[in-house]
Amino acid sequence: MAMRLLMGWRCSPRWRAAIAVRHRALSTQPSASSAAPEQRMARQLQPTEIRATPRLPTRCLLQPDENDAWKIVTAEHLEHAELPADWLEQLDALQERIGVRFRDVTHLQTALIHHGALAQLRLPSDVATQRLSNRSLEFLGDSVLGMAVASHVFQSQPRFQEGQLTRFKSILVNNDTLSKVAVHDLQIDRVILVARDYSLACAPQDQRLFDKGRKTIQAGAVEALIAAVYVDQGLETALAFVNDVILPSAIKYATVEHTFQAVVELQNLLQAHGYGHPRYE
Repeated sequence: MAMRLLMGWRCSPRWRAAIAVRHRALSTQPSASSAAPEQRMARQLQPTEIRATPRLPTRCLLQPDENDAWKIVTAEHLEHAELPADWLEQLDALQERIGVRFRDVTHLQTALIHHGALAQLRLPSDVATQRLSNRSLEFLGDSVLGMAVASHVFQSQPRFQEGQLTRFKSILVNNDTLSKVAVHDLQIDRVILVARDYSLACAPQDQRLFDKGRKTIQAGAVEALIAAVYVDQGLETALAFVNDVILPSAIKYATVEHTFQAVVELQNLLQAHGYGHPRYE
């Protein structure tokens, strides 16, 4: 009833399509009361939980695969998922392209499953979906990528000030750059699992919104892929992957137009010569 009322409003075609997509997604998922505990909406983190977090050995930071505590998604969880017929073959070809052969292909699979695709995979109710989609890996890969690129910029540009270093790093890791790496070099846009109704959420007149969302998904998949390499084979291999595969491509797509900001450059120049902040009139 509520759905019919919403669709009767004079809202834009984009919002009507988005509401319909959301309605279909919700109708295929269990309610909050019947869902498994790990599938319910995350509650607010308590300070006592933060203080009670166990300390990890340094070797687990360097080699996460040595710690089994975080491995709540296994190959068995994906055995009954409705995956594309040729997906595993495509993942095998991807490993050849990037020069990394995964010890546990589940890490690679989860890196390429967008959270919007979970409903259509028809997973068992006991699967921890918050780790099955690539959101958690994207969070982790963002930091690994950031550390590698920050170190590269810091070492390669010894005369840059902090603001210049930040902008240099930003242009190498932003969504626009990473999406180009994903499409033109890694070609992972072909194997990312997204919701079938994703394109329906944006009407033709909202092509810019659709393109922005697509770039975000592609860039997030690059970060998740970096994290997958990290948890599968360790920090050294992940840093080598970024340095040898991701970074050269990112540098190729970075442009001076994106990095140069006249106002910021003026501020840095004045401060470097002791004039302080400029005054605009």
